[in-house]
Amino acid sequence: MCPEDPNAGKNSTTTSGDGLSWAGPLPPEQSQGFHGNYVVCSGSSTFGDVAVNWGPVDPNNPRNGSFGNGMFRAVKGVAAAEVTDGLSNTLMASEVLLVPDSPGQNDHRGRYWNCFYMASSFSTFQPPNTSVGDGVMEGISTAYAPWQPTGWNDQVVYARSRHAGGVTAANGDGSTRFVTDGVDLGAYRAMGSRSGGESIGRPN
Repeated sequence: MCPEDPNAGKNSTTTSGDGLSWAGPLPPEQSQGFHGNYVVCSGSSTFGDVAVNWGPVDPNNPRNGSFGNGMFRAVKGVAAAEVTDGLSNTLMASEVLLVPDSPGQNDHRGRYWNCFYMASSFSTFQPPNTSVGDGVMEGISTAYAPWQPTGWNDQVVYARSRHAGGVTAANGDGSTRFVTDGVDLGAYRAMGSRSGGESIGRPN
């Protein structure tokens, strides 16, 4: 958990999956469990439709989240050999901000267990702490973590923190860096892809 996030430590939900409102946290057997501030990089675009249907996932359907160009994707793993841009040049993880649930509303961001819509992932399509809202199917908009309703094809979460001016991120080789809100967007998107062959220059 990030000590800078006043909502760190979120470990329960206040509404059930069927939309019923509750006065407090759900009983353990219905809770959506622990949410964390650290999420993995799916790439430099939106996640796609990660819930095409409720049946078996089709690994050949580009709308199921498995075609992300980052170090982590849905359905199938990524081998280190696939990171041809170099592990030290490719983002592996960064931060998101957590939002407490309210009666009748859940916020999926940072959910590790029962992680619908890749809400434990982030994209470099927008810079850190962007004013553009995250697009997960269920969310609550706040000043620090804006959210917007989205369609099935546009699921996305962006890196966010309460640190001044940026987010902490980890590269594929385990090294860390502080990525500023004003990072060059082209370089930042290049950092999110594992094999695009882009030049990242000197991102700050």
